[in-house]
Amino acid sequence: MSNQEIMTLLGTAQTVWLVVFFAGLVAWAFWPSRRAEMDDHSRIPLRDDR
Repeated sequence: MSNQEIMTLLGTAQTVWLVVFFAGLVAWAFWPSRRAEMDDHSRIPLRDDR
């Protein structure tokens, strides 16, 4: 196996890993039991801390 083939394989593996990670992150953020927490986080910029 040449270095070029190894680099191609690693690049493909990295892309697959990033897609799986992103899909997991999106699923975690939109999970129904986390809705209240995410709604609270979405209102942080609108809070008046005075």
